[in-house]
Amino acid sequence: MHHQEWQHAIAEQIAALEPPGTWDLVHIPAHVRPITCKWIYKFKTCSNGSLEYYKARLVARSFQQEHGPDYDETFAPVAHM
Repeated sequence: MHHQEWQHAIAEQIAALEPPGTWDLVHIPAHVRPITCKWIYKFKTCSNGSLEYYKARLVARSFQQEHGPDYDETFAPVAHM
């Protein structure tokens, strides 16, 4: 595995998520169970099969959401027409 390439892909993803205010760092009360997240790693390839770039995406584990408190806000990194 190419650690520097993956670290660069992670840094790129975090840099893309920070400017629009995707999340806030807050204190979690003792009675609240936070929704966790995980990193998804992919290789993007050219049409000839050669490696184009490394892509890392941070995704929430939405199966942990509870109806009510976790459904107030959503974020989608795409524009809806």
